[in-house]
Amino acid sequence: ELLKTPFSFSLKYFLLLVFLVSLIFSTQISIVLVGATKLLEQKGQEELLKNFPSQLEFSLKNGQVQTNLPQPFFLPSSAFPGQSISSRDLGNKSNLLVIDTKTPFTLDKFQSYDTLFWITGSSIAYQELRKDATSIMPLKETPDFTINKQTVMSFLNNSVLPFLRKFLPFLVAGIYLLSFAGILWSTFIYVSLLAIVVFFLTKITKHHLSYSKSLQLTIHANTFPLLISTVISLFFIHMPMPFWQSLLTLIILFYFLNKTSSMATS
Repeated sequence: ELLKTPFSFSLKYFLLLVFLVSLIFSTQISIVLVGATKLLEQKGQEELLKNFPSQLEFSLKNGQVQTNLPQPFFLPSSAFPGQSISSRDLGNKSNLLVIDTKTPFTLDKFQSYDTLFWITGSSIAYQELRKDATSIMPLKETPDFTINKQTVMSFLNNSVLPFLRKFLPFLVAGIYLLSFAGILWSTFIYVSLLAIVVFFLTKITKHHLSYSKSLQLTIHANTFPLLISTVISLFFIHMPMPFWQSLLTLIILFYFLNKTSSMATS
């Protein structure tokens, strides 16, 4: 029946599917944002920063990091109070931050620190959870600054909390809108390109579909793989197999076509 269904039906289905996926992503982000705001308001900055070392002073001058703490210094993930940020949100890392300006960066050393962020002598190495990759941000172009417990508390009190109180509803609404627009655009480009592959494959398999019909079937066949991909992203699961979503979509699509052909011949 899908082969005879007008494209407008599939377009509405596609928009509904994208809305569902964007709703899942934006809700997760909004929960973390609202939870962090309530944590600041209810427990206060003093409670939030109770695990922040009072003697810590961290400064950047001319692109070089300086600190008065013994190194390497570890800030464990358990330093976060409350439940607004879970260990899963932190990639199940033991440490949130490591400061070691004396040891040259190596990937093996970064992994041994089991941390999200490593501040070296001239850069910040960090773990990209969704991509399961490590990136390095040089600090040579960063303006000079100094961080200690007093400056952090002042920043939270005078900048972060007033901003969140005033603009939180707009931030949440913006998250939903941007999430929908971003997922809509990226998913449409993805299924449009995959439909080209489907179009040529159907010529080889002698199903002879038009491009519009190939796109229509790709939209529907991509439903289950897209939902799986959403769950994988939410739980930061690494898939070692590249292009698994495209392969699964093609398997579902051609299973449907072969089953339709068998029913037609019988």
